Amino acid sequence: MKVALVLPSGFKRLAPHVGALHAYFDAEKAGRVPHPYFITGASAGAIAATACLPWNEENFRRITAAIVNLKKSN
Repeated sequence: MKVALVLPSGFKRLAPHVGALHAYFDAEKAGRVPHPYFITGASAGAIAATACLPWNEENFRRITAAIVNLKKSN
């Protein structure tokens, strides 16, 4: 079975997108879901999809730290 992950736009969704992708990654490692055939998105969804590649634990730690440290500019 081929699975695609599609992430919608909206900057407020950036952190939840990464969290959802990380949860999917963990479920894949546990054998509960198949590896995604592709991941795509629009706007912030595309940023999250791109940032979570390569698909590995180290990268998820790196991108999570980057998102936590985002600050609103004046």
